[in-house]
Amino acid sequence: MFKTREDPRWRRRGMHENMMSEAMDDAQRKEFEKKLHEGAVKFKYTKKDGTERTANGTLKVDLMNLPPKVEDTTQKQVDTSVDKQKKKERKRAPDLVCYYDLDANGFRCFKMANFIDYI
Repeated sequence: MFKTREDPRWRRRGMHENMMSEAMDDAQRKEFEKKLHEGAVKFKYTKKDGTERTANGTLKVDLMNLPPKVEDTTQKQVDTSVDKQKKKERKRAPDLVCYYDLDANGFRCFKMANFIDYI
């Protein structure tokens, strides 16, 4: 139908396919994070260096081996100004998945596009 990449219709079609792919990745990420919140999940993904990683992860706090919370006994004056709170807000990369690795006892992240499969 579109014979060359110079044809503007080719580019529009490609952009549309990229948007569909991003929407599918977002839906897949949400489903994956839902499973992580429900319990332990075994899965595989490709690391940045190209190696495959098998992970056993969760986002369920009851399963995490976190150190106990220590109460701060010192009295500090807390600045609750709106400007300071805005500075602390961080934007999260939409394609990034963070999870608690049950084998390594620490948090890890990877891009959903590198997700391979559940085990």
